[in-house]
Amino acid sequence: MINKRGQGMSTSTIVLLILAVVVLVILILGFTMAWGKIAPWISKNNVDNIVTSCETACVMGGTYDFCSAPRTIMDGQKNKNVTTCIVLSKVNDFKSYGIKNCPAMDCSLECDKISINGQFGSTTSSNLDYNVKDVTSLGTDCYVPIK
Repeated sequence: MINKRGQGMSTSTIVLLILAVVVLVILILGFTMAWGKIAPWISKNNVDNIVTSCETACVMGGTYDFCSAPRTIMDGQKNKNVTTCIVLSKVNDFKSYGIKNCPAMDCSLECDKISINGQFGSTTSSNLDYNVKDVTSLGTDCYVPIK
């Protein structure tokens, strides 16, 4: 009776435990650090979500949501822009996203309140050292510098 041992774990059980721990660690990292850092090959296209949220803001009459709430739009081709629905709907550079203008919405924005990627508008394009986005389609002579 001295040499009796308890039943050991099989190799397959040990492998399954190791895989479970690895999957758990990946899930924790993905949810805490954002999936883009963990798996950069995952598609980063949210254009349809932004189109839907802008249309919803228009239909529901959400002036702030349509005119002022910042939206981060990523088209899956390393293009990331942070701006509002009104800018996405009226500025020619963003027309390809298919966000429709909301004629019922009165978005009277002053030039210095129009923002793209954290850069605010200026009334002259000549004083800007960067490339500019022409946002004159918003009803004012305004240009936003893009770094």
